[in-house]
Amino acid sequence: MLPTMTNEDRARYLAMTHEKTKALIANLPNMKTDWLDEETWQDMARDRGLKLPAMYLLPTPTAIRRWLRRLGMTNAEFREWGGYATLEDFARLNPRWPLRALVGILLEYVTERDYARDLLRGKLSAKG
Repeated sequence: MLPTMTNEDRARYLAMTHEKTKALIANLPNMKTDWLDEETWQDMARDRGLKLPAMYLLPTPTAIRRWLRRLGMTNAEFREWGGYATLEDFARLNPRWPLRALVGILLEYVTERDYARDLLRGKLSAKG
């Protein structure tokens, strides 16, 4: 059984989270934030019932894994799509990219992938 957080523990945790968020936001000037496809990504996310991550969030392996699950992609598919050996490679090779941009581009990819799969299924079922 997990121990219950005390009010003191909860306050410490919230303060730590607040400081981490402030540090990420302070790093925002170092990130690329002007993306021409931003509106398209928002529409695609909305169509899938998703909300894009905040612009200040970084593409950590944990965050990438979480979004791959939400988008129906495997780690192997992501690595093949981007030519990466590991999830860590994305952030290392794209240090100015926020998680939001990666998710937006992945939304474009999975939308096209799913459309192509649906077309193929339709052709195969029409033959059968």
